[in-house]
Amino acid sequence: MQLSILQFGKLLSFLISLNYNSTLDLIDDCYGMWTHTTNTDLDHNRWTLFQNGMNAFGTNLPFFHNNQHFRPLTWEFEEQSNEVIFLDLRISILNGHINTTIYEKPLNLHIYIQPHSCHSPGVLKGLVFGFAKRAKALCTTHEDHIPFMKKTFMRLLDRGHDPATLCHIFHKALKVFQKSNQCERGLLFLFGAIVFRGAEKKQL
Repeated sequence: MQLSILQFGKLLSFLISLNYNSTLDLIDDCYGMWTHTTNTDLDHNRWTLFQNGMNAFGTNLPFFHNNQHFRPLTWEFEEQSNEVIFLDLRISILNGHINTTIYEKPLNLHIYIQPHSCHSPGVLKGLVFGFAKRAKALCTTHEDHIPFMKKTFMRLLDRGHDPATLCHIFHKALKVFQKSNQCERGLLFLFGAIVFRGAEKKQL
């Protein structure tokens, strides 16, 4: 959810006017983008005012006055930046435009189901189609779609899945969610991955 500072202020005012227990626990996973002003001093003052307002949020509610063991949230603010990680998104501002791509934690082991697992065959298809849809939805540029799908393909190969089966499923997924030229590039990546992995096994 993208909110300007004015919209965010209105949202806070609206929530304060409502019952605390029935509304505030429903707010989750949202982000706002700060709009700078050309006046540096004014921008700094607005940023400080925003931080103070966030930390003062809820302090006037009877719930906290009547329960000394509970206190409103104290927010931690970091330095402003043109790039931020939000859930599985890497959000950046490039040339005045918002750009998003998929973010994966370095410690993510990508332990997908193995081929001998007692799952319906449709689970693997759903997994691949889900990744293709996710890449299209979360990546701003088409250039980020295929590298992500290539990594997914290689990870499933590492889990022991049959290359021919994977190629068939990936081909279908790319045709559904990617443009025709992107689909062709994607297939080249996939077949390249199979050749590379096959050469690796021969050397072993």
